[in-house]
Amino acid sequence: MSKIQSNIGSANKIATSMGHVGDRVSHASLKPIQKASQTTVRVNQEAAHSADQMKKMVTQFGQSFQKDIGHIRSVAREFDRVDREVGGDFSNLQEVGK
Repeated sequence: MSKIQSNIGSANKIATSMGHVGDRVSHASLKPIQKASQTTVRVNQEAAHSADQMKKMVTQFGQSFQKDIGHIRSVAREFDRVDREVGGDFSNLQEVGK
């Protein structure tokens, strides 16, 4: 009978790689944005507002991305747990059939 198995190692590897990307996104959102000062006051204000909105969106994306990474790890652990449980049940059935 074939073995039932999730690949938690692969899921963790992917989540770790995603974590590195998430760290870069978070780090990028912390960098200051040089705001315009040589144009009209209105253009300066609009540019500053746009820069602030972009920074906020990048921060929100980074936070959501980190949550998704946590969900991937959680689902992988749960699949692994269920696979071990079901695999044990199949092993018990094989023993009964002998």
